[in-house]
Amino acid sequence: MSIRLACKTAGCTRTILAATAARTGGYCMPCVQAKERQQREAHLRANRRDVDPFDGIDEPLDILKLVHTPPKPDPLIRYAPPPRKPAVLYGELNSGQIAALVRHAHSLLKKGDTDTAQDIAACLVAFRSVDISSLLQEFIRVEELRPEFVFHRAAPKIRNLLTQHLARVAGHDRLLTDKLLRALAWVGDERVAELFAGWRARPPGWASDLHIPPHQYAREAGWELSSDGKRRNLYHEICYPLIRSDAATTAAPVTVLTDTNLFELDGTSEALAFLGCKQQLVVPIVDSSLVGDLPRRSLVLATAPRSPWHAGMDSLPTQYSQVGGHPTWVQDAEYPTCSHCNQTMQFIGQISCEDVEQHREGIFYAFLCRDCAMTASTYQQT
Repeated sequence: MSIRLACKTAGCTRTILAATAARTGGYCMPCVQAKERQQREAHLRANRRDVDPFDGIDEPLDILKLVHTPPKPDPLIRYAPPPRKPAVLYGELNSGQIAALVRHAHSLLKKGDTDTAQDIAACLVAFRSVDISSLLQEFIRVEELRPEFVFHRAAPKIRNLLTQHLARVAGHDRLLTDKLLRALAWVGDERVAELFAGWRARPPGWASDLHIPPHQYAREAGWELSSDGKRRNLYHEICYPLIRSDAATTAAPVTVLTDTNLFELDGTSEALAFLGCKQQLVVPIVDSSLVGDLPRRSLVLATAPRSPWHAGMDSLPTQYSQVGGHPTWVQDAEYPTCSHCNQTMQFIGQISCEDVEQHREGIFYAFLCRDCAMTASTYQQT
C-alpha cells in the first residue's frame, strides 16, 4: 500500500503520494496551482498599465476605425474605452465621413476581414439608415450574407441581385437559399411581399428543402403576409429606449420590472399613443425564476426616441431595452399568437437583463394584440 503524506499547506486536508511530495516540495497539486495563480495575479497587478488608444484622436471617423479594429488583448494592458459610445459616434458622422467609412469597409473586405466589414455595415444601417448598396453588392458577390439585417430596406437593385442569386441556387444549396430568403425578408419592399405571397399560394419545388415555408422568413425581419398578401408589420416604427434610473416613479407612462409584472404601460399617455391601445396594459411575469433578483423599477422611458432599428440585431454595440421598435432576437424570431383571435401579436418592448444588472444574460420580449387588448411575453438567451 502506498504511503500518503499530508499536504504542507496550513488548513489543507488533502494527502499526496511521496513521489508527488518530492516533486512539489510537499504540496498537493490544487495548492500548487492556487499558489501559481496567486503569483500570476500579483504579477499582473504589479505590472498592468493603462493605455488609451484614443488619446489625441477627436474625429468620430478615426475613433470608429479603432473601435472596429481593437488591439489584441494583452493581460498586462488595460485599454481605455472610446470617449463616446459607438452609436453616438455614428450619429456624429457627416456624409463625407460616412462615405469614407464605407470605403474603409470595402478595403477590409479586400483584405479578407469580412467580419469587421459586416460589423460596420450593420452599424451604418442601425444607427444612420444610409444606403450601403456598394457593400451589399460585394457581400452578395462573395456570398457573405450574414448578418442579413444589413439588407434592411435595401435598394431595388440589391433586391434584384438577391432574387437572381436565389433563382440560381434554390434547390441546390439549402444553406445559401436560407440566407438569401432572410436577406430578401429584410429588404421587405412591395416586390418581396409579392414574391412571398406567390410562394405561399404556389410553393416552389425547392421549398421542401427548407425548415419553414419561404413566406414565413418575413418574421425574421419583423413582418408577415396578411390574408390578402400585403405586408403587415409586427413591430412599431416609433421607439423609445429604456435607460437606467434610480428615480423611477409610479406616475411614469412605463414601469419596468415590478414584483409581478415585466411591463406596466399607460396606453392613454401621449408617449405611448403609437401602441394604439388607449388603456392600462400589463405584461405579467410568467416565470419568476427567469427574473430572479433583477433590480426592480430600475429602467425608465427616455424622453427622446431613436430609430426602430437601433437594436435590430444582438451584436450591435448599444443598449437593447426599449419600448416599440424592432426586437433584438437572440435566437430565431418568436412572435406569439393571440389566444382570443389567433392573430400574430405585435412586439411592443423588451428588457435586456444586462441593462438592468451587469453580467446578466437574456432578453424579455413583450407583445400586444391591439384588437383584443391581450399581452404576452417570451424570453430568449444564448
